[in-house]
Amino acid sequence: MLVGEKVGLKLLEKEDLSLIVRWKNEAYEEFYEYPLSNSGQEIWFEKYLRNSDFIFIIHELFSDQVGMSSLYNIDNRNRNAEFGRFVIDKEFRGKGYGKEALILTLDYAFKHLNLNRVYLDTFEYNEKVINLYKKIGFKQEGLKLQHIYKNGKYNNLVCMSLLKEDYNH
Repeated sequence: MLVGEKVGLKLLEKEDLSLIVRWKNEAYEEFYEYPLSNSGQEIWFEKYLRNSDFIFIIHELFSDQVGMSSLYNIDNRNRNAEFGRFVIDKEFRGKGYGKEALILTLDYAFKHLNLNRVYLDTFEYNEKVINLYKKIGFKQEGLKLQHIYKNGKYNNLVCMSLLKEDYNH
């Protein structure tokens, strides 16, 4: 387990799947056309176990599970990975858990996996999370124009990355 001042990260286990379904259905409704199911997540989990992704459950220290974060599409040859599946339960938002979990995940990426670059895409309208990423050191690389069609309109995605040499935490 990775431990900070407020939260700890542990790798996803099968018993966490019902939480994942709930969080994804609440937070990712813009990505999915229909609610995710427990059985669908079990199939996804079996695939997850066969790849090199790291999906973490965020815990308030010695207490509740508050969210998830992950490193996936890990490219060991080029030493980069994608950050995402970043969700904080509604009940725990605004308490600094997300920022600390992001830092712990990046510490793992840069210090344990020895990655050089972590990248992500996020909705352009999600200014709160974009500002968080910028505070940590991410830089905007570009914009994927009208990349996601949801609820009758096209949405832009902001592309961001953070290099190991620019990471100061």
